[in-house]
Amino acid sequence: MSYASAKTKPQGQACQRVQGQQGSANIFIVVTDPDGAVVPGARIALLDKSGKTRFSGKTDGAGTLMKSDLPAGDYTLKVAVSGFKEHSDALQLEHSKNVQVNLKLSLAAASVSVEVFASPVEVVGTYSTSVTVTAPPSSIGRSQPGLMRQ
Repeated sequence: MSYASAKTKPQGQACQRVQGQQGSANIFIVVTDPDGAVVPGARIALLDKSGKTRFSGKTDGAGTLMKSDLPAGDYTLKVAVSGFKEHSDALQLEHSKNVQVNLKLSLAAASVSVEVFASPVEVVGTYSTSVTVTAPPSSIGRSQPGLMRQ
């Protein structure tokens, strides 16, 4: 079985159709990162028009996944893997066609979440400072020598 290469178009547009050997529809998927390195363990789902999953699997150590004997029709190819943006492409499979889809994933935006927890402050004791001046009652209202000068 030989596969001709098909390039995916931006999300929501169909992949190019590729002529292959006679027989049922077959798909060969290669998943790479932005630098072209293969991405093993990418979760792949092929959904029909009604949204029902017709096929799902994970890429192998070489970043590839193959599925044979698929019914002809319009599909949505979804790819998800940690650290990358989810990818979705429209794909049309026809009888007697083999399709190779080369997907280059984009890195997911990095996000950091920080939560700060604090416990209530425990008051151990209270302190107050005051100054008290006591004057004998006999000195109130009288002038004290040395306190007031003229």
